[in-house]
Amino acid sequence: MRFLLAVPLTLLSLVPTAAAVPSPAAGPSPVWAPEKTRDEIDWDTLEESTPITNTTQLQARVNAARGIAKRATQGGEPDKVVARFDALGGKFLTDAQLRRVLAECIGQLDSPGTQKMLAKSMLGGAAYEQIFRLRAARECAPGPVDDSALKLLSNKDDGVRREALDVLVRHKHMPVVKSLEGVLKSGKDDVLLGPAVDAISELIGDGEGWNAWEQQLFGFARAPNANVRRAALTVLSRQQDATRLALYLECLQHDDWATRSIALSWLAASNSKEAVAAIIERFLNEPPDSRLAADCGDTLRKMTGQPLQDDAQMWDTWWKNVMSTFEFPKAKGPKTGSAKRPPPVSGTKAPQFYGIEVRSQRVVFVVDVSGSMESTMVGKEYVGEPRIEGARRELVKIIDVLTPGSLFNIISFNDAVVPWLDSIDEAADVASGGKGGKGARKGPTTGPEKEDTRDEKTRARDAEKQAKADELLRTKAKEYVGRLNAAGGTNIHDAFEIAFEDQSVDTIFFLSDGIPSTGKEVDPVAIREVIRRWNESRRIKINCIAIGIELPLLKWVAEDSGGEYKFFP
Repeated sequence: MRFLLAVPLTLLSLVPTAAAVPSPAAGPSPVWAPEKTRDEIDWDTLEESTPITNTTQLQARVNAARGIAKRATQGGEPDKVVARFDALGGKFLTDAQLRRVLAECIGQLDSPGTQKMLAKSMLGGAAYEQIFRLRAARECAPGPVDDSALKLLSNKDDGVRREALDVLVRHKHMPVVKSLEGVLKSGKDDVLLGPAVDAISELIGDGEGWNAWEQQLFGFARAPNANVRRAALTVLSRQQDATRLALYLECLQHDDWATRSIALSWLAASNSKEAVAAIIERFLNEPPDSRLAADCGDTLRKMTGQPLQDDAQMWDTWWKNVMSTFEFPKAKGPKTGSAKRPPPVSGTKAPQFYGIEVRSQRVVFVVDVSGSMESTMVGKEYVGEPRIEGARRELVKIIDVLTPGSLFNIISFNDAVVPWLDSIDEAADVASGGKGGKGARKGPTTGPEKEDTRDEKTRARDAEKQAKADELLRTKAKEYVGRLNAAGGTNIHDAFEIAFEDQSVDTIFFLSDGIPSTGKEVDPVAIREVIRRWNESRRIKINCIAIGIELPLLKWVAEDSGGEYKFFP
């Protein structure tokens, strides 16, 4: 007997028939996709829409751009590549460092089509687009781009004008000389006045017009405009011509400290007894513990090989005893070790900020307060301490021990830049009970000092008054330091820019724990170039402190300015 199992129709309908079960070979054939070329892979990487947030992403796109450019120079259609590079570089959100690489790549792909495109496009668009295209033009050979760059010398944006001048000087575009002579004659463009002197000097070089230009430089070296005067003295100082001794001796007595600094540098290599006597005289007239007083001491040690201290009176006495028989060291520079600054007789040390001596009475401390400053230190000296806490502690410590009468400022920065005072000269106003602000009265001059005709009683009263003013200034500064908190990004460019706006500053201490992430410029190479440009004739000494990570930018800036660099893990 056979039994049948009753199965509901609904279940039977779910069982596939033999015809309905697909075999392994059934169905559509897979679509074959050709493997992407190296160019296609690199373009995908380069034009990725995701914002760059780390160095790995940045390096991948930089490598992609350079790979594309290299292959385009070996064949293909470079003009099309340039057009795509230009479109990407012209986007506002494109990373600044990548934009700089794209400009270099466009320059490598230089062609008639590239020059024509740049010559037209650089005349329009936003300032950052014009600067991008000018940087690309700088890498190109001389050509149509130069005529457009010449037109941009009258652009309203300071950065555009400066980049345009760089292109014209690099391409040795001689028609720019006439335009720059017009800039010097009008005296109105403070951004280009100093660079104009330097540019004309480089373009004329040792050519036919140099003798006439050199005579103009001697005139500019005595110009009332500081930018013109400093630039001319810097150009003339590149040659150790003995006939220029009188000029630099004269400038060593100038009211402007930067002018004196340039003169001091030239005189240091002169091997002239007259220069030694003049430097000692200058040393006697510089305010004690000032930046120029310290430089005078260093210069005298290098010139003479004598290990005397930073005591102007000691140098004066020594020179009066030996000047008739003195001979300069035969070897270039002093003997090994003789140029080092000997310890003071009293055993006291110059005040220090993160271990770097503060040898100035006109100094600004620029301190990073970005969010990463909340991270803790790992080095044995400050292990476990939040970076921001260490910065506050070091600031309070240096404020307490700065030389009496010092004028100083503190600038904090993250996304924004916030100075305590508008300038160090306002410190005198704060010290006298004012609040600071625009138009505050000036602090003490760093020019030649007048004879002190005060009697003993008056000097004692003035010293007491100065001590009270110093105490008030330091109290207010420490209150500002106590309010510093860490948050936001790292705006290094704009922080330096604000520091350089103060014409009275001769020394900067710059502290940061991160790479630039915001501001007018975030490319470290570009920031270095800008700072070197600003400091060509300012002669500011920049000491840099890197916290947490080594920062090549800060090391470069310190080296470029003759300052010190220190790293704290």
